[in-house]
Amino acid sequence: MPYDSLLIYAYGGPESMTEVPDFIRSVTGGRVSAERLAEVQAHYAHFGGVSPMNGAIREFMRLWRAENPEIPVYFGACFAEPGIEKTLRQMVSDGRRNAMVLIPAPFVGYQTAYHEKLASVRAGMDFCPELTFIPPFSEDPLFLKAQEQVISEALSEPAVLLFSVHSLPVSLAQRSGYEAAVCTAFEAVKARFPSVDSYLAWQSAASGEVPWLEPKTTEMIREIAAKYGPRTRLLLIPFGFPFENMEVVYDLDVEARTLAKSLGLKVYRVPTVGLRPEFRAMVFHFFQERSFL
Repeated sequence: MPYDSLLIYAYGGPESMTEVPDFIRSVTGGRVSAERLAEVQAHYAHFGGVSPMNGAIREFMRLWRAENPEIPVYFGACFAEPGIEKTLRQMVSDGRRNAMVLIPAPFVGYQTAYHEKLASVRAGMDFCPELTFIPPFSEDPLFLKAQEQVISEALSEPAVLLFSVHSLPVSLAQRSGYEAAVCTAFEAVKARFPSVDSYLAWQSAASGEVPWLEPKTTEMIREIAAKYGPRTRLLLIPFGFPFENMEVVYDLDVEARTLAKSLGLKVYRVPTVGLRPEFRAMVFHFFQERSFL
């Protein structure tokens, strides 16, 4: 059977401060200390409690419908509204039977939590559409082209490029292939700018005894400032997610930008690629080719 719809299955995020505590408890399975809860709530307070993820996905859906009206698109979130179970039931009600699923995380090894949540939801449903997942797409030519385009548009004058990706525990990142996939994609984009100095760093590492991937984005910013000096133009590139989310806007737009400016750097944050036409073309390409089945 041909695919009859597209499902975007994403992390999700709160859209008001009142939703933040329940969202954090959902993400952590309720295992969150009062101190950590207050810390994350403070991050969200910078943006009125609104994660930009849901809005970015809704804009992607608007553009998708305009370009591909014959392919209905749905959005189900793993940890927020609209919940994935609610979305799947709506798809059943609409007569959808065979959906292609996009998890907006390009790198292998980052999607385990999504699949575990989905397995639990599907076990409680009498009927669920057949779901075929788009594989990790970090080496897809159109994804890489989208990254190239957003960087090219920001390179109006000489700059240093800093690619920032969500960190994971080292053991998990190596076992799953996540670290290797990130490095491969980084080298592929870096090669498109051979005359520009480019660096890779990791953000959002948790504290504790378990080692996480390094160097941290903030540490790399300090190294760049020391090496190139003040007034250097720095492009911060969110490389781990195609849609804006809280980790991008807080870790880069607040923490990293504040640090970079304090060190005298001229900093610009490059947009995520999820609303680029190349990214939508990549998703549509899977409908046409189905070569990964």
